[in-house]
Amino acid sequence: MHKIIVDGYNLIYSHPELKDKVQTDAEKVREILISILAEYIRTRKEKLILVFDSSESGVVYKLSLPARLEVKFSKPGVTADEMIVRMMKSEREPQKLTVVSSDYKDIGMMANSLGVELLSSEAFWRRVSEKRKVDKKDKEKPTSVSEREVKYWLKEFETGGTASKDD
Repeated sequence: MHKIIVDGYNLIYSHPELKDKVQTDAEKVREILISILAEYIRTRKEKLILVFDSSESGVVYKLSLPARLEVKFSKPGVTADEMIVRMMKSEREPQKLTVVSSDYKDIGMMANSLGVELLSSEAFWRRVSEKRKVDKKDKEKPTSVSEREVKYWLKEFETGGTASKDD
């Protein structure tokens, strides 16, 4: 299974609305991000690991996460970047790993040396946004037709377009 490791705060700071709110309510912003990524991963055949620089993990227990979404918080003295580098190094199949971060200095260099795909946070947001647009468009289409609608259209075709919707 393909894995995606996401640098949480890096992703937050690449989103115009989330970055403006993170200083005043970091927990709420993390909750929003987790919800967006939970929606994104639900229909995909990938595992997503979201890594944050923080020991504040309370938000995770409030949310119902899909099985393929894991949220990790760094421990004191360890950064999210260090955790991500360790995860990349321990990956048995680096070609099946994508790391989402715009940190090209530490994470990017390690990803390149290990053969791990590096995707910028901005590019990942575009991917997530496109998926949300497609999902929204699919939701707008009715999945079934009511009995009343069937009767209306049958009558419409029988009468050559003179049926009323109240029939």
